[in-house]
Amino acid sequence: MRKEIWKKGYKVLLQTEEGKLYPLSLNFGNGFHLPISAYEYIIGEIKTRLKKYGPFAVFDYLIDAIRFSQNNNVYENNIHKINGTLTIFSCKYTESKIKHLWTPQEKFYPHYDNQNFANKIKIIKEIKL
Repeated sequence: MRKEIWKKGYKVLLQTEEGKLYPLSLNFGNGFHLPISAYEYIIGEIKTRLKKYGPFAVFDYLIDAIRFSQNNNVYENNIHKINGTLTIFSCKYTESKIKHLWTPQEKFYPHYDNQNFANKIKIIKEIKL
């Protein structure tokens, strides 16, 4: 069995007032059918891609995560299911061979600079800007 290679990167998440962490995709309205707890990220825990879902989106460089979060403040709008603040976290991840995001209902192709895709991800700590 081949040893997993863990890379350093950055993950942009929605952080609620209660301190819970969720992916931005939860607000896309793509018909997620699992309990909300299945989507929650917890610092220090390894999250593994679900078989029916695409990989996790990550950034290799902090500057790209910052640009993404600055250009996507729409996610903080009250019309969405989860209200929160876009927050950047350092992470470690195993790279996916799949190079697009998808759910069982929809496939979409991000076009962000230096975005990468992960099968497993571990959130390390919040980046204070």
